[in-house]
Amino acid sequence: MFSSILALFLLAAVPSAAPDDAARAPATHEPVPELILSWGGRGPGPGQLDHPFSIAIDDRDMVYVADEANDRIQKFRSDGRFVRQWGAHGSDPGQLFHPAGIAFGARGAVYVVEHQNHRVSVFDRAGRFLGTFGAQGNGNGEFSFPVAIECDPEGHVYVADAENHRVQVFGPDGTFLSSFGSHGTEPGRMTQPYGISIDREGSLFISEFGGRRIQKFTAAGELASGGWGEGVTGREGCCAAEGSAFDRDGNLYVTDNVCGHVRKFAPDGALLLDLAVSDEGTGQKPYPSDVAIDSKGNLYVVAWGLSRIQKYGFGPEVRGGAGNSD
Repeated sequence: MFSSILALFLLAAVPSAAPDDAARAPATHEPVPELILSWGGRGPGPGQLDHPFSIAIDDRDMVYVADEANDRIQKFRSDGRFVRQWGAHGSDPGQLFHPAGIAFGARGAVYVVEHQNHRVSVFDRAGRFLGTFGAQGNGNGEFSFPVAIECDPEGHVYVADAENHRVQVFGPDGTFLSSFGSHGTEPGRMTQPYGISIDREGSLFISEFGGRRIQKFTAAGELASGGWGEGVTGREGCCAAEGSAFDRDGNLYVTDNVCGHVRKFAPDGALLLDLAVSDEGTGQKPYPSDVAIDSKGNLYVVAWGLSRIQKYGFGPEVRGGAGNSD
């Protein structure tokens, strides 16, 4: 359960650019994104990354990265300039052990899910620790390798409890509310849920790393449609669906970690774009693990295998964003 500090908080009012020509667009008129910026590189210093797992962008287009192997959160401007960091290896309050997911909640709360501490830690946007909830196990409110987190406008917190093959729902103060899903491949069941995105109608889209598909659920956890994106081969298949994000038009971007692609789906599941994530000339597999979209429509990809953040634009009109402030 959260600390009293968090309860009071909730109640209180140089990066490098590189070209990319490896995208494929199944839809004839779908614009192909171009890699316009990349930052990071493996290391422990400020602005360096070590196998970053996820990314989230706030309402000021500030970029938050779960720097998994460095056990910290890093905050950047949209042009890749480092702002601040917080967290250190450990299980004490305010410490982190392999942070894997980030979400923004009520009154500026930043929820961070840790897959090795099997918990959710909560901070404000300056990195001040507010509280934590969860523990290892398979009971209500307990986790086994939680890797993704999302918040809806009503303040509900959804956690992808990957090795328990379910999604758990909490109040903003960490109170357990409900869960849905169980291990299996039938519609409504899950195999290693690794991503959660919420559309404008409040529906939940759950991407499954082991199930290789995306399923749609209502906010109450009822199955709204069967899986799509299934398969091991072919552009419409998902080798290992992981992080996801909606754009302003309601299209869903999903990272395919093993195949090294980002796929863009229409709300009805039709494949619109198949982007091969750039290896930036390294010859290494990028293993993309998450995506995010800023207010200008730019696409950010976490290249876990390269320890870098890649920013893709769809044209010169959406490449701005250097002037955001902390």
